Amino acid sequence: MEQHDYAAELPQEPPEGLIPWLEKKGYLREHVIWYKAAWVHDPLTGLRERMAELRCSACGQTMYAGRIPGQGNAFGFIDTESRRAVSSGDRIRCPMCGCAAQALHIGRGRGGHWGKECWPLTVTRLGDKLALVGWCVGKYIRCEGEEQISCRQYEAYVVEERKVVRLMGYLKCLSAISFFGHWEQRRNCLDCWGKADLVYPWDKRLLIGSTAANSKLDLYMKAAKEPYPVTYLRLWQRHRNIENLIVQGCGALVGEMIRAESYRYSYERARGVPKLPEICWKEARPARMLGLTGEAFRFCREMRWTPEELHFYRTCLDAGVQLRLPEELEQCRAAGIHWCRRMAEKEKLPLMRAVRYLNRQKQRDKRADGHILEDYWRIARGEGYDLSDEHVRFPKNLMRAHDRVAEERLVREAAQREKERAEKNEQLRAAFADRLAVLAPMAWQHGGILIRPCAAPEELDAEGKALNHCVATYKEKHAGGRSAIFFVRKTSAPEASWFTLELDLKDLTVLQDRGKCNCARTASVEAFEKAWLEHIRPMKQRKKGNGAA
Repeated sequence: MEQHDYAAELPQEPPEGLIPWLEKKGYLREHVIWYKAAWVHDPLTGLRERMAELRCSACGQTMYAGRIPGQGNAFGFIDTESRRAVSSGDRIRCPMCGCAAQALHIGRGRGGHWGKECWPLTVTRLGDKLALVGWCVGKYIRCEGEEQISCRQYEAYVVEERKVVRLMGYLKCLSAISFFGHWEQRRNCLDCWGKADLVYPWDKRLLIGSTAANSKLDLYMKAAKEPYPVTYLRLWQRHRNIENLIVQGCGALVGEMIRAESYRYSYERARGVPKLPEICWKEARPARMLGLTGEAFRFCREMRWTPEELHFYRTCLDAGVQLRLPEELEQCRAAGIHWCRRMAEKEKLPLMRAVRYLNRQKQRDKRADGHILEDYWRIARGEGYDLSDEHVRFPKNLMRAHDRVAEERLVREAAQREKERAEKNEQLRAAFADRLAVLAPMAWQHGGILIRPCAAPEELDAEGKALNHCVATYKEKHAGGRSAIFFVRKTSAPEASWFTLELDLKDLTVLQDRGKCNCARTASVEAFEKAWLEHIRPMKQRKKGNGAA
């Protein structure tokens, strides 16, 4: 079927009161003080002085101020009123007219102007068809100081009986936007408008006799915290019984459901009609549409349930947990609905027992929350505690019990690591002894400094712990002959860790020599290294084919 073209029927100009309404709400009030570098002649001294030339877009007057040097064009000036330094982007008052304005360097005038835009949505009628017409209203301030307000066609949506027709007044390509100056109709409809933050006041009587007569759009827009009018109308066209929920005071709940499914990031395409799986569309009665009893639906309206709370209550019903409304739901709110829902889905325990316990613990210590309790259960279970015991599952002091089991886990894990380390050292002990026999001739002493090879894997553990570095991870590399680890000591304290050296045995070069916390070697140690390398290089030439070479 050929689609009717609404381009010529849509209003080409916004309502007369739109601009004053925007100004009253605080939009389009921006003013700019442009500034640039200028030379000013001083009549008293006869010299030229470098100043900042200011021009206010509110009063159009030009003035001068002391210039503050900066890098390139990023200089500023001295505010003559407050005597403070001002840079591009700061807000000040014009010294001549007193209007609040934003100070901008002339280089910030992209395309010769600066502008700020807003996008109001208006509601009108095209015969019997409801139309949502959006405008791009901007205030543009040229670098010469001239201010101009423009209003251009942006997006429009015409509501027919079974579908919504989309019209556009612009075209986007990457970051560029081009306005047509007229409306152009699109074959497919996507809600690219999304959330309507700025809706021009409209008379709800426009709905009477229109294609959206029974949509209850006015009630939805009033109740929803973040209304999506186009998406709502498309949803209403598909599921007419959505109006039953709106009329019964669930507009905020429906609005949050639509927002959760329709919200998108700036680079994501507009989405289609939301599914709203929380609602049973086959039912007509509001309570049954939400899967609630009449009494539960009454509390749903009175307590202004969120979609998460509705999902939680229905999860409790599925899990066989009977909540006493409204007091027990309030307790769950205090404990955290998200945590309570996880408990109802995963943990096999009396939910309200856990909720009341957690709320008491919160009063004792503000740090106590659902995550701490879950963490305590997880650690205690891993440490072999019997959580079927009521006193173990719900200790008298949660934070103290949590810290205790966490400390027990740390001690156990440290003991396990020590056991594994000892077993590994025992496996490598023979290889370390073989390496010591090969590297022992390289031990040397000179100028109050000595160097010796690592004799046992335990020495690498002690060295890494004393100097706080990672030499203990080099055990396999040293034992396998891929590298050689030596200890640099002071002869006055041969057992005290000082520096740890890694030697490349192929060409006898030092790969690294690190001290405490991986600090670099001192000048005396570096000189000792050079002397040591000169000492061992002849050994390699005499013993070619030796395991040390």
